[in-house]
Amino acid sequence: MNTTTTATASATATATANNAASNASGGAPETVFQLPEKTSFTLENGIKIKFGKDTDIGGSSINQDACCAFKFKSETLNKSGFAICVADGHGDKGEISSSIGITSLQKLIRDNVDELFTEPIQFLNRAFIHIHDQIKIGLIEQLTKEKFEVEVKIETGEILKRRMPSHAFTSLKSGTTFSVIVLLDNKLYIANVGDSTGILYSEKPVLKPSHLKHELNASVLPNTDSLDEPSTYIELTGDHSPENPQEYIRMRKVKCSEENPLFAELMCVYNEEKPKHMCPHVFDISAEGVPTVRPEDGSFGFHYKTVRKEKATYVTDKYGNDALSVTRALGDYALSYRGVSCEPEIRSVDLETIFSQMNPEEATVAVVLCSDGVWDNWIYDHVGKFMFDKSCLNALATDTERGAERITKSFMLRNQAFAKKNFGWNSDNATGIVMYIEKR
Repeated sequence: MNTTTTATASATATATANNAASNASGGAPETVFQLPEKTSFTLENGIKIKFGKDTDIGGSSINQDACCAFKFKSETLNKSGFAICVADGHGDKGEISSSIGITSLQKLIRDNVDELFTEPIQFLNRAFIHIHDQIKIGLIEQLTKEKFEVEVKIETGEILKRRMPSHAFTSLKSGTTFSVIVLLDNKLYIANVGDSTGILYSEKPVLKPSHLKHELNASVLPNTDSLDEPSTYIELTGDHSPENPQEYIRMRKVKCSEENPLFAELMCVYNEEKPKHMCPHVFDISAEGVPTVRPEDGSFGFHYKTVRKEKATYVTDKYGNDALSVTRALGDYALSYRGVSCEPEIRSVDLETIFSQMNPEEATVAVVLCSDGVWDNWIYDHVGKFMFDKSCLNALATDTERGAERITKSFMLRNQAFAKKNFGWNSDNATGIVMYIEKR
């Protein structure tokens, strides 16, 4: 049986692929660097947004990160909203995967803005699946332009490429994290795959875990009623680390091991200096199939990947041919067939509930959305202290148009210094968006 089909790419991805290809020489997609003329907006309901965004190539030769921040409006409903997104590409042509994702999201929102306002959860879920498909089209288009022969494996959706008929086909390993935060009326909607994390900050401890509502595709979380203590921050995005037991269970439901159905076909492992499929497993699996993170008993090696002492982990196939540091992503088609999901975890936060607990003159929160090249260098609480430092609040008050942009630039310069100290020339691409939301 023929398990592959020669691929043809639709013309709809041509412009996207052409724009993304500019990254091949080390440049970044235009959407990363170009700020709109205005970086502050007031919506019809009186909510004011002040934002900035910036990126740093780090120690890499190519910046595979991309991002966007933009206002949109429904003329039918006479309502405006605001969206921010960070995509952290990985693998061969990861810069194209991330850039296609950003371009596709902007087009989807502008072409279907009424649907976003009326059915935000369904819109975001469908958008991620659509963008997952658009990335495939764009990658095929780009490979074809580079004179590769391209095929798509029917069973798995995997992209195969070769230069000459005498060569064997090889699998294209390319994808991107994708995190979107949309402000509609007084509500934030958060959708993500991967580890480009978004965090909501306040100057005083008024934020609680219960403010975060889990809307769709969310991991089952423990009851937090007894832990619902106020804090200055809450993590908005879902945890798609290979150390998350709920993600392991989800992947096992997609495709379990042929040898033992209590195990997922994809393995979750700690990173050691050896082939990924030979690295120590993250989970102990009970006789009932319950995954439990292994205790640190000295029986296995690992290393920390962040200053918060989070361990470096991977999802890998049983042969070690394909590995990824997250359990959900766009692209990565061979792993997607085996359990890595393109479906976003969707959550929401009602800002009105939070603002009601603040003095009217202090009703300000900050959303910080960054790739892991930023978060690897920070304790979460320290970012909030930076954003609400007196100098930053003064910049917001005295420079109402560009204050948030200046804060973001300063934040990213500080991160650049931290990254060089922590990782030297191995520092990752780093991209950050800071969005202050005020209600007066």
